[in-house]
Amino acid sequence: METSAVISQSIGTILDLDYLLPSVVELIKEQFEYDQVQVFLMDDDNRWAMLHASTGEPGEQLLEIEHKLERGSKSVIGQVTELGEVSIALDTADANVIHKPNPYLPLTRSEMAMPLFVQGEVVGALDVQSNHPNAFSGEDIQALTTLAAQISVAIDNARLYEETDRRAQELEFLFNVATDAAAANTLDASLQTIADRVRETVRAHSVAIFLPQIYRDYRGNTKTQLEVTAMSADADVTIAAPPIDLDTSDNLLGQVALAGVLRTLPDLADEPNYTPLASEARTAMLVPIGTNENLAGLMVLENIRPDSFETSVRTLMLTLSSSLRAIVQNSLLLEQLEETVEQLREVDRIKSEFLASM
Repeated sequence: METSAVISQSIGTILDLDYLLPSVVELIKEQFEYDQVQVFLMDDDNRWAMLHASTGEPGEQLLEIEHKLERGSKSVIGQVTELGEVSIALDTADANVIHKPNPYLPLTRSEMAMPLFVQGEVVGALDVQSNHPNAFSGEDIQALTTLAAQISVAIDNARLYEETDRRAQELEFLFNVATDAAAANTLDASLQTIADRVRETVRAHSVAIFLPQIYRDYRGNTKTQLEVTAMSADADVTIAAPPIDLDTSDNLLGQVALAGVLRTLPDLADEPNYTPLASEARTAMLVPIGTNENLAGLMVLENIRPDSFETSVRTLMLTLSSSLRAIVQNSLLLEQLEETVEQLREVDRIKSEFLASM
């Protein structure tokens, strides 16, 4: 009860799981005198239970190697995360007991894990181990069930806080983008500021924004190219962004721009039709600005680490795409209006000179 009260107090004041969970496992180990206490959380694909907190020197080593166990595997954690039920290995020396030996914990003789639930779904497991066989009683199950429920509440609170904080940061980013665009004197300056902000916000190593340009070839045929208007890169990254011919079918950038659908390339080694803007790039995100019928441009984000753009980045870029489309179209309309006004002034000047000469 004392341990439960302390954990409840921590849950109410600590929203950072990287700080809370290590404190919780150390507290449980101390109060219940277990030899090892750990907390696993499921990955984004709900396939692997990833170790997030563990006690002692073995725990530090397991965290360093990013220890994980597959859901449904022949292990205590695998069974808990698959079935959502308490799993107990009373004697790991018994061949009939489901238990996966861990070379970092060779003395373990019994293990028990409790599922962690958030909104009815298993999100992880609380795992305790002892160097003695048959170490767990009904009282252990009852106490750890209560603690697992409290840890689940902490996980839910932390995720809600993280989601709220992320949304606030995204709204702030979109507001700053709109403010910068309105303050810029030219479209080029506006897009350059946006490219810099995108690179800093999503921690990309390079960002390029392309706008469509219409020209005529030597035969008089109308052609459309995407030409880079703004580039932003880390100090140690050099990027090259040649024009993209939208009539070339084997150009992946052109295909994505015409399709009007955002695409993430997790590993550029698997994309023969994509030429990286930076030679060091290993992953990319291609963000069309506008649709096939009303293409306003294309934004390309690259990173030197494979599969480094999270789902939240995709969502943010989809929202930004709509804002960019409005920024580009409004700027182009303003330029056309200014050009029309200048033409009307020239016509008025010529008319005045004609009347004066008459």
